[in-house]
Amino acid sequence: MGNLSEEPAVVVAMGVPGCGKPATGILLAQRLKVPFLDADELHPAANRAKMTAGRPLTEDDRQPWLMAVSA
Repeated sequence: MGNLSEEPAVVVAMGVPGCGKPATGILLAQRLKVPFLDADELHPAANRAKMTAGRPLTEDDRQPWLMAVSA
């Protein structure tokens, strides 16, 4: 394990829908003085529409999102 005083390269917050991940992430980023990115913003428009409609994403739907997250 690295030195805890070092700045993290990436912090990932995960949880169930509606638990406050973006709000927590924004506050944490402000506290750490680092940029914040909500990974949901990396979904293609079709995925966001599907999620808004309450329809689950398939593994094929997730592929472009996973590529964007890894980039």
